[in-house]
Amino acid sequence: MIRKYLKKLSNFNIIEIPSIIIYTVLQIILNKLPKNIIKSHLLFSELIERNYKIKKYKKSNVIYTSINDTLYKLLLKRNSSDPDVFRQIILQEEYKFIIHIFRHYNISINIIVDAGANVGYTTLYFKAHFPNVLIISIEPHYEIFSRLNENIRINNCLNITTIQKGLWSSSTYLKSDFSFRDGQDWSHRLVPSDDNLCKNDLIKTITVNELMQQYQLDIIDFFKIDIEGAEAEVFSEKADIKWLDKVKVIAIEIHDEFNCRERIENILISNHFKLLHHGELTIGINTKLVSWHDKI
Repeated sequence: MIRKYLKKLSNFNIIEIPSIIIYTVLQIILNKLPKNIIKSHLLFSELIERNYKIKKYKKSNVIYTSINDTLYKLLLKRNSSDPDVFRQIILQEEYKFIIHIFRHYNISINIIVDAGANVGYTTLYFKAHFPNVLIISIEPHYEIFSRLNENIRINNCLNITTIQKGLWSSSTYLKSDFSFRDGQDWSHRLVPSDDNLCKNDLIKTITVNELMQQYQLDIIDFFKIDIEGAEAEVFSEKADIKWLDKVKVIAIEIHDEFNCRERIENILISNHFKLLHHGELTIGINTKLVSWHDKI
C-alpha cells in the first residue's frame, strides 16, 4: 500500500507533494468521523443560511420550521438518520404530490394512517396541511417511538394516535433488525425470531384489518406505508387484503430487495387502483372510491 502511494506521489513535483499528503491525511480523518454528525452539520449550515432557527436540546436539536404557513418545532437527534429524514420529508417535500392529489381530485380526507411513522416528520407534515384529520401513526421501535411522541407533544398536536407496533400479515411478535441498508434508525425493520426470546424483548405486530376494527375505521382516506420490507409480508399470499376496498389513496415505498414490487402492484391493479409513481413512492388511487381522470 505504501509503495503504491509513493508511486502516486512520484507524479508530482516537490512543491506539490505536501499538498497531496495533507489532502490524504484529511481524507483519512474525514472517513473516520461519524457520518450522521457530519450530515447534521451540513443540514444545520444549510438551514442557518435559510434563516431557520435551531436550538440545542440534550443530544438533539429543535428546528423551528414553517409547514404550510404553520410553525412547527421538530426534534432532530444528531447522531441518527433524522437529518436524512428531515431533508427528505421537510425540505424535499416527498409527500407534496400526495397533497396535490387530494386537492386536485377534491377528495375528502378525515383519516390518515402513517405506517412506519419514524420520528413523526411525515405525520406532522400532513397535520399541517390537513389540521382536522385524525392521524394514526404506527412505529414499532421503542426509542424511535418515544421521539415520535415527543415531536407530537412539543407541538401540542391533537387527534394523533400513536401505536408502538409493527404492521404485518398476522398478529405475532417479531424482533428488531438494524442490518438493512445503512443500519440507521430509518432502516429499522422487523424479522421473525428464531430463538426463544422473551416477549418483553420482542415487538407486537398488528394487521390492517385489526387496526381498522380496533379504531372503528370505515374508510382510510390516505394510507402511507414505509415499513422497510414488511410490505412484502402485508401483501403476501397468506395476508387478508380485503381492507384495500376501504382505502381511497395509498402510497407505498416498495423496497426492491424483497422482490415484491410486481406482486404488490398487481394486487393494487386487480383491486381497482390506478397506479402512479413519484420518486420512491408507488401511489394507488382507488377508482371505486375516487372519481378518476387522467389529468393530474
